[in-house]
Amino acid sequence: MKKYILSTLLFCIIVTISISQTKNKKKPNLKETQDWIIEKIETYSNCDGMNNSISFQGNEMIVKHINRLSSSTTIKMYYYVPLKSINSVQIVNNKSYYWIILRCKKDVKIPIRYNENGSIEDYADDVEIILLNTIENENMKNRLKSAFLRLFELYGNPIKKEAF
Repeated sequence: MKKYILSTLLFCIIVTISISQTKNKKKPNLKETQDWIIEKIETYSNCDGMNNSISFQGNEMIVKHINRLSSSTTIKMYYYVPLKSINSVQIVNNKSYYWIILRCKKDVKIPIRYNENGSIEDYADDVEIILLNTIENENMKNRLKSAFLRLFELYGNPIKKEAF
């Protein structure tokens, strides 16, 4: 009987510790989330002369697109994404690549500059970040989506996950 009580008590202690550790697991903070996203975008973004990088400034995420059309022609575009105005994040397979599509709320536009410090040249409803198909490895597609949702949450813009 003593052995039964001791083993039951030990079992209860292990379960309690396990539950306690699960509850105390902290979500990544803003800097950790930003750094992780930056690292993954840099790792998976070089696609046949198209490259993306991101940085953060205040309440904006700056998405830099570089498209090398030839050895002498390069187009650079800078999207200044207002993080509090993102309405949805999708990751779509487009045969050769994946696209992370960040869409703004209905009445908000994303300013586009063709020079990093230049004036606003155009506006967009969304921004696409092109990534290699290798994001299928390590469940990176879902991990990236979760990281972006966490980022928006940290900026005070929690996006509800689709029910289905």
